[in-house]
Amino acid sequence: TYGQAGSRPNWANVYGGYSEGINEFGVSIGNEMFPSHHLPTDHGRKPQTEFTDLDRLVLERSRTAAEAVGVLTSLISQYGQTCRTCPSAANYNSMFMVADTKEAYSVMAVGHEWGWKRFDDKATNGTGIWTISNYRFEGATHVSATARQTAIANKLWSPDSGEPFDFGKVYGSSRADPSRHVRSMGLLNRLASDHKLTKEDLILTLSDHACTRETPPDGPPHPTPHPGRSCTQIDELTDGSHGLTASAMVSDFSTDGKRRIAWHAVTNPSMSIFYPTIFHHEGLATAVPDWLGSSAPWWGVRYVTYTLCKADARKIAYVQETWKPIQQRFFRTAEALAEEVYSLDAATADHRLAAFMANVSATIRATLIHFNETLPNMPEDRSASPAHVAADPSRSWLSYALFEAGAGHTITQMNATVIVPAKPSAVGADPSFWYGLQTSKGDGALIQPILAWGQTFRADYGIFHEVFDWNDMHDSRSPEAYKVQPGDTLTQSVKYVASENAYDMYIASAKTGQSISWRYKLERRQRANESTAYIVVEHSPRRCDMFPPSNGITF
Repeated sequence: TYGQAGSRPNWANVYGGYSEGINEFGVSIGNEMFPSHHLPTDHGRKPQTEFTDLDRLVLERSRTAAEAVGVLTSLISQYGQTCRTCPSAANYNSMFMVADTKEAYSVMAVGHEWGWKRFDDKATNGTGIWTISNYRFEGATHVSATARQTAIANKLWSPDSGEPFDFGKVYGSSRADPSRHVRSMGLLNRLASDHKLTKEDLILTLSDHACTRETPPDGPPHPTPHPGRSCTQIDELTDGSHGLTASAMVSDFSTDGKRRIAWHAVTNPSMSIFYPTIFHHEGLATAVPDWLGSSAPWWGVRYVTYTLCKADARKIAYVQETWKPIQQRFFRTAEALAEEVYSLDAATADHRLAAFMANVSATIRATLIHFNETLPNMPEDRSASPAHVAADPSRSWLSYALFEAGAGHTITQMNATVIVPAKPSAVGADPSFWYGLQTSKGDGALIQPILAWGQTFRADYGIFHEVFDWNDMHDSRSPEAYKVQPGDTLTQSVKYVASENAYDMYIASAKTGQSISWRYKLERRQRANESTAYIVVEHSPRRCDMFPPSNGITF
């Protein structure tokens, strides 16, 4: 069988099927419940295949998405599909998404019957974007050999009706709610309007809490849940008793095969972190440490979300902001390792990746402990509305100063020098020292030349440029980053380029002579000027030795 990784529900068979997963060739599969007409399949006597087991069997046996569809439909025809072990094992039929780095398919299954369609450029109106949810799709191009006979026998369709046979329309329920599908499609198309989709965009979509009954399908992403309201959201996060996003996965496979990473969320994407599984050599993947592979992280995130945060906007934002720099560090390190291991033999690669995953596991565990220690002592925020959390100043800022040019004005240039402080004696806080420009309401592009400890280089300072754009919740970084040492003098500037509606960022090291220049073009949808300047010390330490011993920094 082929190497694979996935998320196994704790109620699944001991064999270990997946809710979603991916294999060493980049073939991925995910599942949703398919609201459909009830069929007395097998009269309740013969066992049918769990959908989680189908997911895993497909990954074990397929090198391409097309091959995976063949394996999946063959198994469904022979054995059927169900979810007898689900928490509510009603008439569970399945909708599958199957994809690789070149193409994508959707498969609907009812009992032993199935219909599928390949979603190419034509089927997606040239966007290449397609999602599944608890709603049928129409126009299946391939159906099971007995799909029509079964529909006739169960009075779901008649050849005399004059209506063509369409698997989705015949077997799917017309009363299902399409709002999650419509919202996810709208948001992905919005994010793809001015750049190619990234893994961060996909994670942002999985974390979306826009109320689908009130938000336009292509409205901006909403990072915070709507407590106490009847909202359909992509990342279901209600009261902890229902509507829970059990797991999520984003695959990042390059077409040349040199980067093969599966990113798994512990549980609700908006309140947790994605950790990597890196495939390498032939059929090998990073081993998940015992604690990270247990149910402890899942229950830990659930406890933080539903018991410690509940509907408190301040606590929710604190958790989200705490995870953010850790997630970026995981991204950078995993991507570098994914390419590095190709120059190593399999045993050495396993050793390097095991050390990295031990650090990932320890970091997630320490952060959950930190939440358990700090959130109970954090005063409740009874006034803040979750709808207004997404703006600067961010709650991750430890201290800051600001200058306001005034409404209607634009800051066209800002220069600064700073001396790199002494190194902290302990890691864990990832302190950042930077200045940047933003709109007066703090809801535009935050443009920042950055000096940071322990982010780009572990246990060292690094310089780089970063923009977090609240217009689409997208984080961008300069391709270059350089290591700098204490005592070095950094020269920095941000300059507006009116002809491009963009900002040029510059940062340089006096000691090494290295510099980074990077241009960021403002989003078309941003109407407000960059009229506010911030000087910021970011990220709260758990202990004083996680920050420089100088007790301050001067810009």
